[in-house]
Amino acid sequence: MTRNYFFAAYAAVLLSHPAAAIAADAPPAPLTLAQALQRAQQPREDVYLAVGADVVKLLKDATPPDPDARVPQVAAAYGEIVRDFHGVTAIAPPTMTLLNTNPGKPNPYDGMPPPDAFKLLAASLEDGQWKMLTGDQGLGLSDLTTDAQRQLFTALFPGKEATLYPRKGGVLVYGGEDEKTLLKLPQADALKGKLHVRRRVQISVNGGDRPESGITADAPETASGVYQMYNGDFGSNTRDTIYGVKLRAVVPNTLKAADLDYDASIFSAPIDLTHVTTVGDLIARIGYATQMEFYADRRLEKRPVTALGAPSARAKDLLAALALCVAGTYRKVGAAYILTNDLMGEGTRGMILTRFVQEANMMRQATIAASGDKIYLGRSFTDLSTQDNVFSLNDAEKETLFAPSNSGHSTEVPFRKLTPAQQTAITKIVQDWNKANPPTPDPQDSFGQVTVPTGEYPILLMAATAVSLETPAFPTPIVLDSYLQTDRLMEPSAKLRDEMEKKRQEDEQRKAIEEAKAHPQPEHAAPKPPQLAEAFRPFSRRAVIARPRTVKDVDDIVADMKTLGFNELWLDAFSEGQNHLGENDAILKESLAKAKNAGISVSVRMDILNWGASAPKDSQDLTMLGETSAEASVSGQRRMRILDLGMSPDEADRQPTPLKTYVSPGASSTTETLTGIVQRIAATPGVTGIALRETSVHGYDRPFRSQSQAGDYSLGYTPALRLDFLRRDHVDPVDLAPDTFEAAVDVDTSVPEFDDWGIEINAQHDWSDYRADLLHAFLTRLWRTARSSGAHPMDVFVKAQRTLEWRADWYGRWDDPGAPLPTLTEQQSRGVDGDQDFSKYAHARWRANIYNLIANGALEPNELAWSIANIAPGWDGFALDITSAENDPLAPLIKTKAATKSASTTEGNP
Repeated sequence: MTRNYFFAAYAAVLLSHPAAAIAADAPPAPLTLAQALQRAQQPREDVYLAVGADVVKLLKDATPPDPDARVPQVAAAYGEIVRDFHGVTAIAPPTMTLLNTNPGKPNPYDGMPPPDAFKLLAASLEDGQWKMLTGDQGLGLSDLTTDAQRQLFTALFPGKEATLYPRKGGVLVYGGEDEKTLLKLPQADALKGKLHVRRRVQISVNGGDRPESGITADAPETASGVYQMYNGDFGSNTRDTIYGVKLRAVVPNTLKAADLDYDASIFSAPIDLTHVTTVGDLIARIGYATQMEFYADRRLEKRPVTALGAPSARAKDLLAALALCVAGTYRKVGAAYILTNDLMGEGTRGMILTRFVQEANMMRQATIAASGDKIYLGRSFTDLSTQDNVFSLNDAEKETLFAPSNSGHSTEVPFRKLTPAQQTAITKIVQDWNKANPPTPDPQDSFGQVTVPTGEYPILLMAATAVSLETPAFPTPIVLDSYLQTDRLMEPSAKLRDEMEKKRQEDEQRKAIEEAKAHPQPEHAAPKPPQLAEAFRPFSRRAVIARPRTVKDVDDIVADMKTLGFNELWLDAFSEGQNHLGENDAILKESLAKAKNAGISVSVRMDILNWGASAPKDSQDLTMLGETSAEASVSGQRRMRILDLGMSPDEADRQPTPLKTYVSPGASSTTETLTGIVQRIAATPGVTGIALRETSVHGYDRPFRSQSQAGDYSLGYTPALRLDFLRRDHVDPVDLAPDTFEAAVDVDTSVPEFDDWGIEINAQHDWSDYRADLLHAFLTRLWRTARSSGAHPMDVFVKAQRTLEWRADWYGRWDDPGAPLPTLTEQQSRGVDGDQDFSKYAHARWRANIYNLIANGALEPNELAWSIANIAPGWDGFALDITSAENDPLAPLIKTKAATKSASTTEGNP
């Protein structure tokens, strides 16, 4: 086909369709601000500067400016402001967005989340109102008798409107092809509705080989057009005030305070504007002319610049005009300056607002917990009516689910024992789920496939609290279960649950004593514990990790190890930022001498990044709020005790908080100190290995978007690392969202003139990779030092990072710096179950793996023997950590062994 063919075809269309011809003659699209400025009367001496003018459109109903209009007239037609900075005139947006970074004390009930408002409302109801709520009539605004109740009902729907998602097969559907079916429910219509609380039977099907991929679903809806209210609509993106404080404001655009002095003499330098097309170009020119280090944030640097008039201008005038054009400012980061949105990072501002919201949650927690306990103790879950559907229970299932002892109201049933209707419904739910969630190469992006159940496959039946809203504005009941978190409505607080559990245990103990008295049973000999020698036998490597305080301690420990059958001594050489090898390494030298005669090898263990109270200020790592890890832990532990454990603020403040102060792997003092220690130890004849612990730090070891193992804080925000990343990636990390468990802020915190989520997501990836690479390079340097400083390369073990210590905790030998560190991520641990599987997992990646045992107090021989005997097969050895014990914790084992030997000798004599 030729170009002439297309032209002829197009002409035929125009001739046969008059409307198309008319469209071809339609007036051209309105000019953008950038185009209008090029047509305007050009300034002769001054410079007119605009940023992003290519996307600024003419104001609605505004008259397009004449081609020869002056620049200020053009700017006004497009809604822009004009401000003169001597030789440069800025054409800038009329407004800017500010976030309140000093919000003060919150009113915890003004704008609280709907689930909390619902719990308070339910607890306030009289018996008659509760019957309405749980009966066919329902409970509406007109049924409430106090202003407080009416305020709580209104607080259930805080936004101007709520989003409704369709339900298919009892499973909530998000996005995709169903996006077009989303509906909006105005607040006024929601407030005309009636609330209903009932019971709903749900099923849960696990994911087979991937348990985290299971489904929990309601029965398929019998009515068409059933919707569920989206639980993100707590007012998010619709309000700028929460807990009585305005957190976000759009104000007239003015020049913000900056970390640089615009009037400094160095900024009088002239800047050539020839071929400047972007913000990045202009910033680079200014940096070159002033011999200063300037960067523009990645979100700003590619934005187009329109410069009219004179070919050059002073740096000072350009800097001020440019800042106004992007509603930003200049922040100092080490030796450099970055053009960004505000002096305080956007991520930092978000963290401050998050802490404000968390403070409100903590202030409200005691009242919420008391309301929940009132409902739990005063209302009965079993009195709720059950919605009839295909998952309805038979009499036997009801008896099991609602038994007083079944607090979870759930029971497991083989698939084959379900009714045919239930089997059909469950099969379809699973098949539809698998079709909608196909496998992807990245496990993090995949919900995973679920096994289609058959035969004995277990199905969990659950009775859950269900809440719906019936409103005249909507034809079917609107499901509010997730929106109001109804699974927590009739749940006791953590404190009440602990009290009930304590009472249950006391009752069971009392009954057991009474039963024993009433029906005495013959005594049975307890199982005989294994001997230590028997427990040791499967393991070729039997280590003790010790911190001897004196030379005598060394002698005692080595002698006891020889008697008991241990064959490796791992000395705690450096922990809590302190050297434990004694003056002139006296402890190490004595250990080498005594251990050689006892046939015991000597290695050392070092804590790499946790230096505790000994951490020098210039080495300490920081969060984006400028806190150390110890300072961040205090607030994180306090929040956990109040919100998760139900403590009062005073009670939480009285609890001791274990403090770990981490040093930065990017600090030169950290590297120099640790490299020097490793080099000295590795060069000491007789030392066979080194084990590294505390190598993992929040922020350095988590893949981006990882959903578990995050901490209450994220580190890496020291000035040195921020500057290094800025130089490489043109982003100050404090302008990125943190990767922590911090709660979301239910308020609009967007900054439209700065936000670019596509760029930010990529920058967050880069920041995560940067810290992970930095940590790996730091540890690799220690590895090379350990391997090259002595006469023979020594073994380097690393305590597994992010280990699930309640399941398995080990040291893996790191033989190759190019290989991954011994690390456990949530993706890698999928399907790993028990110590034995962990040993297989470990050996698939690292050649030698030592299981870690910790002795927190005095060693009891039988307990130790059982612990060692219960280590699953597959480990190359074990290391018993006795560093926290006082004196010689092995001594009691020696006495017991001697006593056992004496008893055996006595029993052997007639």
